[in-house]
Amino acid sequence: MAIFGFFALRSSKSEPLQFAQVGRVDIQETVGASGAITGRDSVSLKFLGSGRLSYIGVKVGDSVSRGVVVAGLDARDLSFALQQAENSLRSAQASAEKALDDVKGHSGDETFTQKETRTKAEVVRDSAYDAVIRARIALSQASMTTPVGGIVTQVNGLSGQFISAADIVVSVVDFSEVYFDAEVDEADIAKVAVGQKAEVSLNSYPDRSFPGTVDKIVPQTTTTSSGSTVVDVRIKLDDSSGISKVDGLNGQAEIVVKESKNVLSISREWLREDNKVLIQDGKVIKLVDVSLGVESDASLEVLGGLQENQTVVTNPSAYREPRKGAFSFFRR
Repeated sequence: MAIFGFFALRSSKSEPLQFAQVGRVDIQETVGASGAITGRDSVSLKFLGSGRLSYIGVKVGDSVSRGVVVAGLDARDLSFALQQAENSLRSAQASAEKALDDVKGHSGDETFTQKETRTKAEVVRDSAYDAVIRARIALSQASMTTPVGGIVTQVNGLSGQFISAADIVVSVVDFSEVYFDAEVDEADIAKVAVGQKAEVSLNSYPDRSFPGTVDKIVPQTTTTSSGSTVVDVRIKLDDSSGISKVDGLNGQAEIVVKESKNVLSISREWLREDNKVLIQDGKVIKLVDVSLGVESDASLEVLGGLQENQTVVTNPSAYREPRKGAFSFFRR
C-alpha cells in the first residue's frame, strides 16, 4: 500500500500518533493450500496375477508412448497356474455333482444339513470357475502395456524376480500438461470455484511463481496425516516450460477467490477491533465507521466511510480517548 507521508501528533502516551492518506490499490482475497506437481494423467501398473518377471523393458526417466510393452511375466508360470485352477474347478464340480445326487428325488424332504452341504459345494464350484477365468485373463495379459504415454517415474522388480498381483511394477506420468494438486481446507472450499486464477510457488523454485487456473474440484473430502479434512483441487499451470518434469514437487498455491481493482484501501493495521478507523480532521481526531469489501492479508477494500486522500491514524493503539467530550485536540 502506498503511504503518501507521515505526520506526528502527540497523544497522551509517549508514542506519537502516525498518519497516512487513503489511497487506491488492487486487492485480492486468496485461499492458500499446499500440494504437489503432477501430470495430466498418471498410471501405476500391476499384473493381474502373480508370477515371475521375464523382463523389464523400461527404466526410470524413459519416455514411453501409449501402448508400448513395458514388462512381461514368464508365461510358463501363468500356464501352470491356469492348469492348477482348471484342476481345482474339476474337483469342485465333482463335489457339487455328488451333493446334488445325494438329494436327487428328495427336493421336498431335503434336510437342513443336506441343503447346507449342497450350497457350500456350489459356492466352491463357482469360486473355482472364477479362478479359472482370472487365470486365463492373467495368461492373456502376461505382457504389460502402458495405457498412457509419458515419463516413467517408477520401476520395481528385476528380471527373474517373483511378484504378486499387489505389486506396482511400472508407473508412468503424462506431463504433456502440468497440474498442481492442492489440498484446500474444508472451511475454505466454499470460496473456491473452477476458473479462478491461482499462483503456485514451488520449494524447488523459491524465486519464481507459476500462474494457473482452477481446473477441477474433487467432490469428496479426504483426511490428511495430521487429521485435517481437505478437498483436493486441481490447478492447471499456464506455462510449465521452466519446471522439471518431476512428479510430486511440493509447493503452495494461492487461489484468488475475490478481486477488486483500483479501489479505496486501508491497511489492516489501521482498523480497530471495533471495525472503526481514526481520522484526522484538521486538528481533531474523529472515530468513524467503515464498511469493508474484499480483504487480503494486508489490505482492506473500503466501501464506505472514508474518502480518497483522507488522513487516517495508522497506529490506533497509541490513541487514548479523552475522558470528556467526543473530540480530541492535539498540538503539532
